[in-house]
Amino acid sequence: MRRCARALLLAATLGTAACGQSSEPAPLPIPSPPTVTQNFSRTLAVKGVVSHNFIVLIAGKTAITLTSVGPPSVAIGLGLGVPSGLNCVLSLGTGSALTTEPGTSPQISGTTLAGTFCVEVFDVGNLTAPAAYSITVNHS
Repeated sequence: MRRCARALLLAATLGTAACGQSSEPAPLPIPSPPTVTQNFSRTLAVKGVVSHNFIVLIAGKTAITLTSVGPPSVAIGLGLGVPSGLNCVLSLGTGSALTTEPGTSPQISGTTLAGTFCVEVFDVGNLTAPAAYSITVNHS
């Protein structure tokens, strides 16, 4: 009887010890993809439209900032779309095109899949002379 009790006690002790240890390795952390920063600048003509293409290699966050316009400093159109021939088609949904003044925070941001996209600037009727502009695009 004592042997039976010792065997049960030993089995219970080993079973408890085995439950405390995991035989599977801990999962490795998934690194965040690096952020790519692209700067575009040009001159926008009165009633003009200019687009710039960029390639997103990994799905993730995309942020577009109109950093400067002018002189004169006025609100212009800014949009995110997909290239189609020589055009930029701004059909990515609500918030993909807007009228904005330059700033330091992104005016357009969201998640994009991997692929080719375009950012477009356009005169919304505020320009009285050609104006230089700069845009920063951050993406994965």
